[in-house]
Amino acid sequence: MFASFIQLLRTNPQKRKQAIIIVVGVVVFIFLNIGVYFFAKNSVKRMQSLSTVITPTLTPTPRPLSYHGKLSFTGSGGAVKGPRMLKGALDPFDPAMNQSQILTVQIVDTAPISSATAIWKTDTKMTRIAMKRINGTDSSGTWQATWIVDDQYLYNYYVSVEAYSVNGKGEMNTVWR
Repeated sequence: MFASFIQLLRTNPQKRKQAIIIVVGVVVFIFLNIGVYFFAKNSVKRMQSLSTVITPTLTPTPRPLSYHGKLSFTGSGGAVKGPRMLKGALDPFDPAMNQSQILTVQIVDTAPISSATAIWKTDTKMTRIAMKRINGTDSSGTWQATWIVDDQYLYNYYVSVEAYSVNGKGEMNTVWR
C-alpha cells in the first residue's frame, strides 16, 4: 500500500503537492504542540516561583510619634492596695537605636516600698530593669531606671512600672504605640 502511494505521488504532480502540504502541516502541528506543552509547563513553574518572590507581607504603616524630647505624665491611683505611681517622665520620649532612655517615677505608699521594676515592651522585645530610689523616703520617693534602646518601636511601645510593698503590688501601664 505504501509503495502504491509513493507511485501515485511520482506520477501525479498535483497529488504530490497536496501530500507535501499535508506532511509539512502535520510536522508543523506536532512541533507547535510540543513547544506549547513545554512553554506552558515552564510558565507554570515560573509563575509559582514569582508568586513566592512578589507576595508582600502586609503590615500597617507605622504612625509617627507626636512628641519629641522629655515627656512628663501623671498616674492615677484610685483605690489601690500597694504602691501608687503619682507622676513620671520619659527622657527622651523618642530615643534613637542604641541611645539611653531614662524613666523617672514618683511612687508613694503607706508602707515602705521594697522594690520597683521598669518594663519596656517594644516591637520584638520586653526588657525588665530594676529601678533605684534616687530621692525621698522609703514610702514616698522618686525612682529611676535607664535602658539602652536595642529594638525598634514602630508598632509597639509600652512602658510599665511595678512596685512592691507589704501592702501589695502597684502597677502603672502606659501605651504609647
